[in-house]
Amino acid sequence: MAKSNGKYYAVREGRKPGIYYNWDDCKAQTDGYSKPIFKSFKNEQDAKDFMKQGNERSRPRAHRGHEANGYMEYQTNDYMGYDTKEYMEDEAQDFMEGKGDTGQYHVVTRGRKKGIFKWPETQASIVDFPGAKYESFDTLEQAGAFYHQHLEKESAKLKSGSAQQEMQQQPKQYTGAAIEPVAAPIKSEHTVRPQHTRSATESNDSLMRIYTDGSSQGNGKPGARAGLGVFFGPDDERNLAERLPGTPQTNQRAELLAMLRAMELVPVTQGIKILTDSKYSIACATDWVANWEKNNWKNAAKKDVMNQDIIRPLVAKKREREAAGAATEFEWVKGHATDPGNIAADRLANLGAEKPKVD
Repeated sequence: MAKSNGKYYAVREGRKPGIYYNWDDCKAQTDGYSKPIFKSFKNEQDAKDFMKQGNERSRPRAHRGHEANGYMEYQTNDYMGYDTKEYMEDEAQDFMEGKGDTGQYHVVTRGRKKGIFKWPETQASIVDFPGAKYESFDTLEQAGAFYHQHLEKESAKLKSGSAQQEMQQQPKQYTGAAIEPVAAPIKSEHTVRPQHTRSATESNDSLMRIYTDGSSQGNGKPGARAGLGVFFGPDDERNLAERLPGTPQTNQRAELLAMLRAMELVPVTQGIKILTDSKYSIACATDWVANWEKNNWKNAAKKDVMNQDIIRPLVAKKREREAAGAATEFEWVKGHATDPGNIAADRLANLGAEKPKVD
């Protein structure tokens, strides 16, 4: 493998631990891997030293536990909108290059906002919030690993309860295909249909449930192929599988476009709940947009917000629906697990990625 840019990427925990000489090889070992531990270095010896460090340092370590308002309690939440593989793409590279803030990182597990913050945001989130709880870490790597591990534990607890009941309400068989936003009118595309079971849109509440997903084969590499999927239910003619148009052909762009498509395919007055395995996409549509608009669509690093060509129409459509009195809710589901609707949307997304290129 050829060396690139004089960087050494040490993967201590991943699909295949080792030292890699370019970002793509490192990413292949860590992207989608549960709780990877990796770091970039400017010389090979430092990378080797990092690899030799014991298990004690390879696990998240809370330097201080903090108790606010007399409570010591954890509560699950999205990890600042991203999970381990879904740092915003421009910020992820800074993290790998060691350019992040050197101050402490605080993981808020219960507060007005939950996630990983610097102290001013942490303070705003916990002060006068009943049962507020946070932990402090010296590095973003430690904070991210701790929060990701915490969320997995909370997810397992939830899955044994309400998630199992929801599973019983979902279809046992379905199809698959994928889609992405294009200027041309949306066309419904049919795939081989399974036997009819209860629709994925059936729910105990009044909101129509729609599953969305994005897929990118070779994500982040030249020649990548991305597609998106929208799944309403078995035999539903609105199910969509489309190739992501334009560039770059990334998973995140496909995820965002799938959510937009879901909103476009229903009446503006119909309340919906979009279920997706992309925490990044949910955060784009909810938590982050206010600051981005306030800062003229610049992120914390003063760079242009990535994928805003999709995020802006997505947010505008959500607001249009709200003005018409229709609720638009988002719910995170674990990807590539046991949720039938998510599996169906994933299949659609992969089918979409196989379609011809769309400019």
